[in-house]
Amino acid sequence: MALGRADSEGRMVTVSTRISSIHWVEGFDIELLNKRTGRRISERRQGVLGPYAYRAKLADKKTVADWITKRFEPTYPELSCNVLDGRGFAADPEETLENVRASYFWSEQ
Repeated sequence: MALGRADSEGRMVTVSTRISSIHWVEGFDIELLNKRTGRRISERRQGVLGPYAYRAKLADKKTVADWITKRFEPTYPELSCNVLDGRGFAADPEETLENVRASYFWSEQ
């Protein structure tokens, strides 16, 4: 697992901070997993994730699987993740990102 991922000022960044960055762009949360073991990685860990370089969300018509293979895996090849719906459950890989994003609004009501 890649370590030593710092922000622009040299501070180690937590998994939680990077997940927030992904949410800000994509409109959903993720659960970070160790690719080798499948175990969840604590959001308090530091230095695990480098920056999320994307500034615009992936198209609504794309699926969870599309996002993982087109964005997450190329950016973080040593890691795995679950995309979470608004209730905090792992979204089905074939679910559209539009529906996943909408689930965050429905869960607030």
